[in-house]
Amino acid sequence: GDTEPAGDVVPEIAKRKSKRGRSRYSDHDRKQAIAEWDSIDHKVDTTMLEDWLEKKFGATGGQLNVPKSTFHSWRKL
Repeated sequence: GDTEPAGDVVPEIAKRKSKRGRSRYSDHDRKQAIAEWDSIDHKVDTTMLEDWLEKKFGATGGQLNVPKSTFHSWRKL
């Protein structure tokens, strides 16, 4: 028949790159955030990345919703 062998089927769960599933932020939102941070004149605006991330994305229980490491990983997009 024209059905594929079961061995070729990749379970949905195996396709996920993150342990937490899909990001809550789209690629567009992530790229926009990177561009926004990069456009700041850091000689004039001395806002720390952690503070900026908290203002932009918020924090829950004292933890940034978007940690610095996550933000930096978005540059690879």
